[in-house]
Amino acid sequence: MAADGGACIICLDTSPPPIQSGCACRGDSGLAHIACLVRAAASQQARRGNDVWQQCQTCKQRYTGAMRAGLAEVWRSRVAGQAAESDERLEAEYNVASALVHQGKAVEAEPMFRRLHEVMMRVHGAEHPHTLSVAGELAGSLSDQGKYADAELIEGEVLGARKRVLGAEHPDTLTTASNLAFSLSNQGRHADAERIEREVHGVEKRVLGAEHPRTLTSANNLAESLFSQGQHAEAELIQREVLGARKRVLGAEHPAMLASAGNLGRVPLKARQVRRR
Repeated sequence: MAADGGACIICLDTSPPPIQSGCACRGDSGLAHIACLVRAAASQQARRGNDVWQQCQTCKQRYTGAMRAGLAEVWRSRVAGQAAESDERLEAEYNVASALVHQGKAVEAEPMFRRLHEVMMRVHGAEHPHTLSVAGELAGSLSDQGKYADAELIEGEVLGARKRVLGAEHPDTLTTASNLAFSLSNQGRHADAERIEREVHGVEKRVLGAEHPRTLTSANNLAESLFSQGQHAEAELIQREVLGARKRVLGAEHPAMLASAGNLGRVPLKARQVRRR
């Protein structure tokens, strides 16, 4: 909601109350009416491209929350008359589905991602980056609903394709591997998850460094799988290393650092940091 007395940065009006854009523009500088941003996006699209519907033109970060959802719906309605295979219509529909996921509406997003994936397969083929991105988002929407076995099947296919197309050490490949491990772990297959997490952590430690945020997250994930199998000594050793690194890099009061401290105290798994990337 708008701060008291805040005005839309475009029309400078306070009625109806503008909302926060959800980007990096804070305070009154992030207040706007959805309708005002729609008019701005429509006037700038030819010059700046489709990002005007998704990304703040001031701070260059993506909109979130109600602003993201509102712009996404308007963009989709504007391109609804285009062919189902048109690039802009596919991008607009993908944007709506992603916005639904971020609103916690995975049930609504799943059929949209399924339709998009069918079109992408037909237009671009199974191993095109756009097809794989949609497949990954579909798996995420299934995971968010607790359909871990269904998510696992898709993630396994995406992981194989990304290894072939991008290589084993590409960030997208590693993200897919981590998500697959997450699905396996949530089915109680902790040994299978551990094997993948060791591989991911080894690559990230070598490529990104021991104290990179991604490396620390993969170390945390590995420790959780070890703990779930009763391998407490190794899990504790890894968590102590993660705790020390996060304290140095992030500070003593950062949420991720506090999560590591909780893990070290053997907080139940559901209270720990979410592992899906």
